[in-house]
Amino acid sequence: MTVPGENVVQLHREEFKNTPSASVEEIFPGFSERFNILLDLSDLEIPKSRGKAAYVAELFETSQMAPADWLKKDKPPKPATLRKIVIFLLNHIDKVYSSLKVEAWLKYGDEAVGNPFSYKEEEKSLIPLAAGLISEVAKANKISAVSFELTKVLSAVVKTLSDFEVSDISLIERVHHEIVLQHIKANSR
Repeated sequence: MTVPGENVVQLHREEFKNTPSASVEEIFPGFSERFNILLDLSDLEIPKSRGKAAYVAELFETSQMAPADWLKKDKPPKPATLRKIVIFLLNHIDKVYSSLKVEAWLKYGDEAVGNPFSYKEEEKSLIPLAAGLISEVAKANKISAVSFELTKVLSAVVKTLSDFEVSDISLIERVHHEIVLQHIKANSR
């Protein structure tokens, strides 16, 4: 006796068997370009061209061939190594970013994830408002601009304004000042 749909399942199994599986050495188009951007964003003194692969190999304690794949052939390191590299490099960038989002962006690009290193268009327009608010809060609390990480605070305040949908100075309330003060304190030097 035949089970209803058994032939359909059998056809799908055959189709699945014939679907090629991904290899460990899979190429991710654009990975190298994005990886180079991440390296250049860090505060590390990594050479821009000549000697870059050797520097990266020594920094991440790997063979010279592996970084050449990462930097030029769109082949990322193994997932655990990539995660470690991303976390390390993000610790050497002024702003705070999600390591998982950066990892996904490195592999899959802007179309899939969006470049985590660029402000969204609506957030760009909030930068002057955020900068003025930071200055106002710092001045009111007698906090010197050199006593906190301005880029990190700016990024956090822009995100806060975006989250609260505050796009004009007339919409700023006392609670926003308190949140900005917390961002300043959390990013003090």
